[in-house]
Amino acid sequence: SSSLPSSTTYSTLRRACRMSYAIWLLLDGLAVTGSQPPPPPRNVILNMSSVGERLNAAKQTLDGINGVLRRMIPKKNKD
Repeated sequence: SSSLPSSTTYSTLRRACRMSYAIWLLLDGLAVTGSQPPPPPRNVILNMSSVGERLNAAKQTLDGINGVLRRMIPKKNKD
């Protein structure tokens, strides 16, 4: 038996709240991509007042990183 709670014991809101903080651990290493907008500083993230605000900021950061990756991948010709 595991001492960790199963995902079914956490409400959807609780999981979203945890992810709204944890996602930044993953994005922290990608901050040097030159994406626009740049990721907000950690103190700004910690001071955000809602789960939705943190998740929206994470989405904007991911969209910026994806934009950088799209520019790096050569486009295929439609021949």
